[in-house]
Formats: sequence, C-alpha cells, structure tokens
Amino acid sequence: MRFLYLILIEIIIVSCARDDRNIFFNAPLHEVAKLSDEVNLPYCLVLADSLDFCSIDFIEKFSCLKGWTLINFIDVSLAENEWYIKYLSPNTIPLTCVFDTHKKLIDIVPGVSQEALYYVYSCCVSLSPSLEFHYNQKYAYEKVKLINQIDLGIKLKHEVDKGMNVISELDSLYHVSRNPYILYLKLMNQIDFAHPFIDTAKELIAIEKPQDVLRLHKEITYANSVLDLSYCDTAPQISLSPSMLYLERCDIDTTYILSVQVTNIGLKPLLLYDIITSCSCLKQRNKENTPKFLEANETIQLEFDFHVDATGEIIREVCFISNSIGNPIECVIIKATSNYESEGY
Repeated sequence: MRFLYLILIEIIIVSCARDDRNIFFNAPLHEVAKLSDEVNLPYCLVLADSLDFCSIDFIEKFSCLKGWTLINFIDVSLAENEWYIKYLSPNTIPLTCVFDTHKKLIDIVPGVSQEALYYVYSCCVSLSPSLEFHYNQKYAYEKVKLINQIDLGIKLKHEVDKGMNVISELDSLYHVSRNPYILYLKLMNQIDFAHPFIDTAKELIAIEKPQDVLRLHKEITYANSVLDLSYCDTAPQISLSPSMLYLERCDIDTTYILSVQVTNIGLKPLLLYDIITSCSCLKQRNKENTPKFLEANETIQLEFDFHVDATGEIIREVCFISNSIGNPIECVIIKATSNYESEGY
C-alpha cells in the first residue's frame, strides 16, 4: 500500500498545474452533475465545515485531484446544506462523496489522510467503490448495498424538492434503511400531496436514539407541530439550575458531590434521552433511577460525584439530551481550581 501512496504522490505533483475550473464551492448539485456529463469526469462532493473552508491547506489537498474529477466543496454549516449531515450521519467530516458521470453515487470516503485521498483517486479512476475502506461502521450493511441505498435517498430527496410524489419509494427505502431522515422526507411528501401523515409524524417523534434526536431536532419539532398546531407554545422545555458551578481551591484526589436541579418549564412532558458527562472523573449518582419523563413544572434533583484529578483550572460539563424545544442539548458547566498548597503539589 505504501508503494501505491508514492505513486499517487508522483501523479498529483505532475497534475498540480493550477486550473481551478474543476473546483467549486457550494455549487448546486444539478449544475455540477450537468458539467460532469459534459466534460466526462466524475464529481466529488466534499462535505466540510466552515473552519475547513478557511484552510488553504485543506483546499489544496483536494485540488490536486482535479485532473480526474470535479470537486464541489460543501459547507455543511450553511442551512441549505444541513441535510447532508442529517441524512448521511457521518462519524466525522470531511467526507467525500464520489459520483460518476451518470449522477450515481459510487463511494463515500471519510477524512483527508493520505490513505483517504488515495481511495478517492482510485474511485475516480476505476469508477467503483473500494471495499477495503469503510464509510460508517455503525451500519450493519455490506458496503455496496449501503452505498446504493444512500444514492437512492439522495435522488428521492431531490425529487421531493422538485415537488414529485415519491411517497411509496420513500416508504420502501425507510423500511429497508431505517434512516430517520428518510422518514422526515416521507412526512414532507405526504403533506405536500395531502396524503394521510399522522402515523408518519408519530413515528418520527418516537425516535429515542440521542444521536438521532440531536441531529434531527428541527425535523422532530416540525412533526410535533403538524400534529399539534399549538406545540411551539406548549412544548417541553428544560431548565437547569445552576447552569454553572464554581469550586475553588479543591483538594487533589478528592471527590465532591455536586447537585443539579432539572425542571420542565413547558406544558408537555419532557423526555430525558440521556445524561452525558465530559470526563470519567464526573459520574452521576443512581443514574439507573433517573426518571425518563418530567411532567409540566416537575423538578428533580440529581447528584454527581466530581473527582479532582488535575491541577490548575479544571472545566467539565454535564449535558442533558432531551426533547426540549429550545435546544435538544443543555449543559451545566463546572469550573474548578485545584488546591496548589495541598501536600505534594
């Protein structure tokens, strides 16, 4: 494999005469696909965040592949591009989606390592996926099958955007992929065509996996709103007290008990999906007995063991993932300073 990397580097150096006509930023997918067909080159969507867009080195890493592909950098922090992350649910970005000249997705490659860029190059040349490099291990599907499912979802998303009725196709894909964003697209399509949508909306708001709740918070709120027009006024809302905890001159290797009040200030039941601490030094007491639901105006008291295992300023977090309408994740910040005068420090 190292030999292949060296070959790739030599090829890239030869191809790096500047020609930015093959490089785009947030260009509409259909425009890049049309140009791909005209110039007979595959095209890549490079999903990145705004920090990557500010990095010249990041752009240059991909620009040297332009002899074999069109490259469209997509800033997923822009509202119009959020759906890529909601649908693909990547473990990490940057993420490169490679399409052939017929608009078919043929591979998805995470990262910008030398190995990742090699696989992007290899895919653009062979127009076939690399079975050695996996996209997302959390999906229990064989890779080619998964890529085909994702490709169909992307096509159906654009059909929904164009006002086409693809309810049955979305329903079939959801039952195979169980991707919650497909369920949202189905709901939107049903509403657009005055098709019964109540069961779909109920299924969407029943999602409980914390990662899905965080990623699809807006979509779940929308599903609640179509079921209850007053939802935004009566929705559950979490309140944490205190929102910040200060501990001064803590003794090293000492455990302190911290208390946090959690209140539902909304009118509908608050569902606590998960409580996450930022460090193993911070553990919730009696976590197994934490209520999953809080009724309107209900308050619970939670306690956490905070073990001071570092010197200087210490910052930790306790985060609550819920169905709160304001923000699906709210955190209590813990700021502490260790006691430098303790023996041995």
